[in-house]
Parts: sequence; structure tokens; C-alpha cells
Amino acid sequence: MRRKLKAAVAKLKMGDPRNEKTFIGPMIEEDAAKRVESWIKAAKKGGAKILAGGERKGNMLPASLLENVPHDSDLYRKEAFGPVAAMEAFDDFDDALARVNDSEFGLQAGVFTGRLAHAMRAWDRLGVGGVVTEQRLLVIRDA
Repeated sequence: MRRKLKAAVAKLKMGDPRNEKTFIGPMIEEDAAKRVESWIKAAKKGGAKILAGGERKGNMLPASLLENVPHDSDLYRKEAFGPVAAMEAFDDFDDALARVNDSEFGLQAGVFTGRLAHAMRAWDRLGVGGVVTEQRLLVIRDA
């Protein structure tokens, strides 16, 4: 799953949103792109591994995927409002739900599971604006 997600994120085309092949358009302003870029760099300095991503160009920031993001980093603790995702492995589904809730924010959470009971438990327990079950919004993965 990790390899597939990494490959999918790496294929997301950044560019002019008027081009139908573009998936990642510009951020609202260059300062916003710089902020997210700095969060990615700080997370990397703290031990995170960048699996996908690239160089910022003005207010354009390519889709980025990181793993092992430090739990005290801005990228982990705050809403990025940019094309970046953090991936974290769990052995216990309830522990994963608690980890998602360990944040001041939470607009959306994605759950990839083959178990309807897990999807329903996520819906009931996650303190987020919405729970989406889609492979592209992977936050929790279980067997």
C-alpha cells in the first residue's frame, strides 16, 4: 500500500488549473506555499522521510507525502491547507483513531479499510468535520 500511495502522489500533475490534466493548482499566495514548504523542511529535519514531493515554484507546491513526521511538528499538529499528507503505520485501530483525535484541528479524515465496523467506529469516534473512505485520502490503514 505504501508503494502504491507514493507512486500515486508522485504522479499528481502540478500546474495551471485550466489544464484538465492538472491536479494540483496554485496555493492562495506565495507566503502560504512558503509556510507549508517550511513545515515540510522542519519535519524532515526532525526525522520525517519525504516519499514524494518537489521544489516549490512561487505559489505552486507539488503534492508531498511524508512518513515518520514528528508528533510535535507544525506539519503534524496544524492544518497545512496545502497539498501535503503524512503517513503513519498502526497496529491497533483504536490507537489510530486516538492519534487522529490528538490534534487541535481536523477538517477531514480518510479511512481505508475492508471492515465496515471500522468505518463506522471511525465515523462515531473521530472529532473531524468529515470521514471519507477513499484510497486517495489515506490516513488510517488496517489489515
